[in-house]
Amino acid sequence: MQPIKLTSAQLDHALGLDRPRKRKVARKIKPWCANNAHLRGEPCGSCAEPKQTPTKTRRTMNAHDFEALVYDGAVYCESCLPDDASDEDTSPIFANSEWDFYPTCDKCHYEHDYVNLTSDGLIWRREREWSTKMKAFAQDYRDHKLSLPSFTPFGLYTLIYVEKDGSEVCGKCANDTEKTLPIVDYGTYDEGPTIQCAECNDDIESSYGDPGDEKETR
Repeated sequence: MQPIKLTSAQLDHALGLDRPRKRKVARKIKPWCANNAHLRGEPCGSCAEPKQTPTKTRRTMNAHDFEALVYDGAVYCESCLPDDASDEDTSPIFANSEWDFYPTCDKCHYEHDYVNLTSDGLIWRREREWSTKMKAFAQDYRDHKLSLPSFTPFGLYTLIYVEKDGSEVCGKCANDTEKTLPIVDYGTYDEGPTIQCAECNDDIESSYGDPGDEKETR
């Protein structure tokens, strides 16, 4: 029996390669739920009504732009301003103004983070999620015009700072006013292997090293 010879066009037709393909659209798991039911396009039950979590994107603003005003000693969004408020009674909160904290609307409690922060404001933002213990520890050092240490003043033992989820960060990251870390505790790291800071990945060595290394060398 003689083999059948097909042209490339005939072969593509036989294999169905000449037919228009349907574009596959990847389904994404909704950010508020990791249930696999979403991959099938079905509600999982726990979030049948999506609870969208808005994400703030800080837009670029000119110095004299504003989104909030002060009226009668309270802060309001432009849309939340009382109807009886007149222009003479309100003061805009301009983008180039400096605050010790982000002004928050008295009505809807929206936090306006478009303003600049003072040096005290940067500390407030850094420590807003810190525990009472950590805030007192940092304030004690600020009273002496010192930053948070990476080592104890006496003995130079290694100090680490612990976040709410148990992650350890170094003193450099704990002092960074550009970071908002949920630091809840601090302590010395006396023995153990070298660990990495959860934020910058810098090595943090224990005060006395790793006892396991001594056993391996014997």
